[in-house]
Amino acid sequence: MMLHFRKFLRLLQSACKLLYPKNLVHFYPLASCLKGTTSIECNNEGVYFVEARVKCQLLGFLKQPNPKLFNQFMAKHNSKTAQLALGTCVLLVQISVFNCGGIVVAISPLHKIADGTSLHTFVCFWAAINHGEYHQLVLPTFNGATLLLTKDLSAMHNFMGPIPTQTLTTRMFMFNVSKMASLKAEIGSRSQKFTPTNG
Repeated sequence: MMLHFRKFLRLLQSACKLLYPKNLVHFYPLASCLKGTTSIECNNEGVYFVEARVKCQLLGFLKQPNPKLFNQFMAKHNSKTAQLALGTCVLLVQISVFNCGGIVVAISPLHKIADGTSLHTFVCFWAAINHGEYHQLVLPTFNGATLLLTKDLSAMHNFMGPIPTQTLTTRMFMFNVSKMASLKAEIGSRSQKFTPTNG
């Protein structure tokens, strides 16, 4: 239990270290708030961060997952708390800690601002900071405004089309420790360097 708790403290310290506004300088749009429907206000407020406690064992949850509970691990953009705290946040992060010390980290971007590739870059940056490999990263540039002509988007109120109503499927893939070690050994034998955060 103590080992898990220490891991959690390190993760929490890493989260806090990254989510401070001064450390988000390379991802400044993520430390902003949505202004209206088409622009962001770079107010340097930081990321909205939630720490939650889960009163069950992670392994028990994974063995019999309840899809209805998945959303409980995500901080939500329509959360009144988030809106009161920071206006309409661009990025929400929630760390949920189970009784056993297991951890779920959920990152919820506002998709008007960040796509999957942008979020992947941010998560790799976060992992690199946690591992002390910050200087090895190629940092993003937000130079779209210098490359593309700006348009007046003030008349556009709704970027989203209708939300599809078809049934969605959720899939989970679970790997135990021995399978992960075997997978790492197999990949490691193919190359000299194995670093998961290289993307």
